[in-house]
Amino acid sequence: MSDRVDVIVAGGGIVGAATFYELASRGHSVTLLERNVVASGATAWSGGVVRIMHDDSESADRAIYGWRFYRSLAARGIDVPFHMTGFLYFPRPEARAAARLETHRLRREVPIAWLDEIALERRFGHLLADATGGAVWEPDSGWIDPRDVTRALVRAGVQHGGRLVEGVELLHLDRSEGVRAETTAGALHARAIVFATGVRTPGLLDALGIEHDLFNRDIQVDVRAPHEGPRDQPAFIDDVYDLNGRPDPGSDAVLIGHPTGLNSVSLDPAPIRPAHSRRIVAEGRKRFAWIDDSESRGGRRHPECYAPDPLARVQAADERGDVVIATGFSGGGLKMAPWAANHVVGLLADVIDPARSTR
Repeated sequence: MSDRVDVIVAGGGIVGAATFYELASRGHSVTLLERNVVASGATAWSGGVVRIMHDDSESADRAIYGWRFYRSLAARGIDVPFHMTGFLYFPRPEARAAARLETHRLRREVPIAWLDEIALERRFGHLLADATGGAVWEPDSGWIDPRDVTRALVRAGVQHGGRLVEGVELLHLDRSEGVRAETTAGALHARAIVFATGVRTPGLLDALGIEHDLFNRDIQVDVRAPHEGPRDQPAFIDDVYDLNGRPDPGSDAVLIGHPTGLNSVSLDPAPIRPAHSRRIVAEGRKRFAWIDDSESRGGRRHPECYAPDPLARVQAADERGDVVIATGFSGGGLKMAPWAANHVVGLLADVIDPARSTR
C-alpha cells in the first residue's frame, strides 16, 4: 500500500463504487478502500428504486442521469438487470400543480405522464385505497438490485485498472504533502481522496476538523406480503402519507417504508421496531387497498447519512479541493450515484491533472 495513486475512494457502497468505476474507466489510477466488503453498508439495505420525478428540477435532472446510466448497463458490458416495474409519485396537495408542470417539462426527455384521478383509478384501482388528486406515472422506471450493481461496478472498475482493497480501515489523513491515508494495512499516497463513507462521514469529517452539516437518521422499511401477491405493484413515493417502496419479487411481497424521524444512535443495522411497523401499516392502508389483507415478513432498519436539504453533499470539503465528500443522500443514494460519480470527476479535474489548471 506504499505506492501512489491519483485518487483514493473511501467507501464501497453504491456511491463509492460508481465513483471508482467512473475514475478507472477514464484512465485514472484509483484505489477503492472498504473497511468491510463491498456493498455491506447502507447499500446492502437499499430498496434500489430508480426514478426521475422530484419536487425540484435540479434533483430531477440528476435523477435522469442515473436513470439513463442504469438502463445503459448492458451497453457498458455490465450484466445487472433493471426491473422496469414502473413508478408512481403522489405529490402533496399543495405541490400537485407544480408536479404537473414538472411532468410537462420532463416528458420532453423521458417517458412520464400525469394521471388524473380517473386515469389513476382506471390503471391502479385494484391496488389503491385513495386515488385522490392524481399522480405522476413513470412507466420505464423501477428498481435494480443494489448489491448486484455495486459489486458489478467495482468489478468493472478493476477491469479498467482500478484496485480494490477490502477489510481495511482508514485511520488518519495527513494533508501536508498531497494526501497520505494511514490505514490498518499501511499508508497510501494520492493526489485526492473521496469520502463516500455514508454514515461514517460525519465522524471522519469531525476528526479532520472539517465543518459539515451532515447527520445520521434511522430508516425502517417493512416487508408486507399481500395474500394475493403484489399484482403488478409499481415502485412508489407518496408524499401525502410519507410512504415509499417497491415490489419485492423474491419474497412475493412489497417493501414499504415510512420515515422514522429518529436520529441514529448506532452506525449498525438494528431489528425493526414493532411500534414503527404499526405506523407503517396505519399510513399504508390510507393509500393501498391490499395492506389490510397482507402479512408481515419482517423488514430492515438501518442508519443513513442525511443532509438538511434534498441535494445531498457532493462537493470539495474545503478550498484545497483534495478532499471531496459524496454523501448525505437521505436514502436516495442509489439513483443519484451515477450523477454524483460524474460530478466528483469534474470536481477533481484540476487536482488529479495539475497541468490542466495551467492550460
